[in-house]
Amino acid sequence: MKVILALNGSITSEASAIYAIRYCRLFAFELGLLHIKNDKDSLAEVEKSMESIETLAEGAGVASERIFLHGSGVAPLIAYVRANRVDMLFCTTRAERGGFTASFSDYLTRRPLPCEVAVVRIADLSAINRAERVGVTIRNARLSAEKFAFFSAMVRAFETEGEIYSISVFSVRERAGLGFVGTKERLEELDDRLVHYRRLALLGEMKLRLKHAFAESESSQILHHSAHSYDLLIVGGRRLAATSFFSSQTPLERLMRNTCVNMIAHYPRERDDE
Repeated sequence: MKVILALNGSITSEASAIYAIRYCRLFAFELGLLHIKNDKDSLAEVEKSMESIETLAEGAGVASERIFLHGSGVAPLIAYVRANRVDMLFCTTRAERGGFTASFSDYLTRRPLPCEVAVVRIADLSAINRAERVGVTIRNARLSAEKFAFFSAMVRAFETEGEIYSISVFSVRERAGLGFVGTKERLEELDDRLVHYRRLALLGEMKLRLKHAFAESESSQILHHSAHSYDLLIVGGRRLAATSFFSSQTPLERLMRNTCVNMIAHYPRERDDE
C-alpha cells in the first residue's frame, strides 16, 4: 500500500507533506510524490519541493518515489489511483479572499475513489510540526469508524492526545427549554453514544477527551473552539461537502475560508456496495 501526496510546487502543498510523512511512518507505507504536468505550475518548483520532501521522508524512515502524470484536470490522478493500491491521497486547498473558488481538490472530492482523501488546509505554517492538540468535530455524537480511524492515526502519528468535539445544534429557545435536568440528560445520552470510542482509545493506549457543545451554528462554534484548542483539526468531508459548485457557501467552505488552525477534511473510501 502507498500514500499519494499531490504537489503543485506551492509552499502549502510542500508543507502538507509533514502530515503525509507522519501517516506513512505510522503504518510503514510508501509515499508517492505526484504531480500532473501542466502549463500553470512551475515544474522547477515542483521538483524543488519533491527534493525537500524526499529529504524529510528519508529522515523519518519513509520510502518515497516521484510520480509524474500527463493529462488534463484530475482524470490522470483518478486513473492512477484506480490502477494502484493507494490507501490515502493527501492534497491541499486554499480559500481566496472574496470567495471559495473551485480548485483541484474541489473537483477531486466530487469523484468516487477507491482510496481515502485528506484535503489539507494550511493556515499556520508554524504548527505543522508540533500538532500537540488534535481535535475531530462531529455532530450529535455521530462518528464514523473511518473518520475515527483517521483521527486516531493523526493523534498517534504526532504522539499527542486527541479530543472529540461533539456539537448539537439548538436554537436559543430550544436550549432554554432544556433546563438543567434536560441538559444533563442530553449530555449523558451523547456520552453513551460515544462510549465505544472511549473503549477503543483505551485499547489503543490513546489519550482521548470528549467535549460537548450546544450551539446555533455548527461552523461558528467550530471556528471559535478550534482557535484556542487545536493545532490540527479533523472534519468530515462527506457530510459537509457541497454537491454543486453553484450552491451557496457550505459549512465546510466557511471553515476552510476562515480557519486560523490547520485543518484536514477527511473523505472516506468509496466502496463498490455504496
